[in-house]
Amino acid sequence: MAFDGRLLAGISVLAAVIESGSFARAADAMGLSASGVSRAIGRLEARVGVRLLDRTTRAMRLTDDGARFYQQVRPLLDGIEEAAVAAAKAALGMAEWRLSQRRVTAPAAGRIADVLARPGETMAAGAPVVSLLPPGNIFVRFFVPETDLATIHLGDRVAILCDSCPADLAANVSFIAPQVEYTPPVIYSEESRAKLVIMIEARPPVERASVLNPGQPVTVRPIARRGAS
Repeated sequence: MAFDGRLLAGISVLAAVIESGSFARAADAMGLSASGVSRAIGRLEARVGVRLLDRTTRAMRLTDDGARFYQQVRPLLDGIEEAAVAAAKAALGMAEWRLSQRRVTAPAAGRIADVLARPGETMAAGAPVVSLLPPGNIFVRFFVPETDLATIHLGDRVAILCDSCPADLAANVSFIAPQVEYTPPVIYSEESRAKLVIMIEARPPVERASVLNPGQPVTVRPIARRGAS
């Protein structure tokens, strides 16, 4: 059987009449005229084949058939209302999600290391637009002669010196390369150019790492361990 929208509309009017207690109040609630409400109830009664309401100039009440009918359809109306609310919430959630996609929150705090796209450029969905450098990812890389390898251990503290660095800036050795290499060409020293060296990385405390800039030249000096002679 095809769905009859007029039947649902009539049931909605009936529910409004019952809940408000009068045709006039139901008409106000639904934006209809009192005569329009009366006609809707008449069409519904003709559609279901029973009298649903007894009404006089002074009172209105459900008939026994009307009470049974309303008891059966009220849960259906509640289900329709719940479905409408759920659909509205889903639409609101989708709208909020679309709005949130216009603003991207960085997964971690950090400085902007590189800008990969400028305003006005077109980027593919999901493509990065900036490169972030969190403080925890900042480290100092330096090289020591192979002959000094035995004196360096993971966790050792080293002093970091530069023109703008705090006097007490230090870092802990976090990585020691497993193999030796020739002095990198970026280290300009005629004396050590042909020597074998070991690459070392040291990380400063996260709360002080931001004083260092990527690519900044620094001088690294060992800090004697307590108790060491």
